Amino acid sequence: AVKAGKRALEIFESGVCCSEAVVYAIAETKELGNAILYTKMSSGLCGGMGLELACGVLTGGACAIGLYLGRNSLEEVPAVKCSTISKHFAAAFTEHYSASNCSDLKAQAPNPAQSRPYCKAIVEWGTAKVAEIINQNI
Repeated sequence: AVKAGKRALEIFESGVCCSEAVVYAIAETKELGNAILYTKMSSGLCGGMGLELACGVLTGGACAIGLYLGRNSLEEVPAVKCSTISKHFAAAFTEHYSASNCSDLKAQAPNPAQSRPYCKAIVEWGTAKVAEIINQNI
């Protein structure tokens, strides 16, 4: 889990957004072969969907949970509901940061106008946490 967090931080530092960094790191960990394809799906989640709504680490984490625990076909009934696992991740995230919206998290930064350095810790912690939760459920 820590390895995934560090990898997401490295990816985030390269200039991509938070949701993309989380999904790429988790897809890469799962060795899906084409992590960028999954990452493209999370690009619309950047910056709280462009409106500073739900944090991209949170929404990207929910996508990452689906990569591991989601359906493999439309007919499959998964053994565990992804929404249940996502709920656990969201609760842990919100408990840790006392917020889940991008705007509220950025407001906690020492310099809200320059929040990207603050977001680095959120990307690393959130990715490690979602990897830990995934590992507990696979």
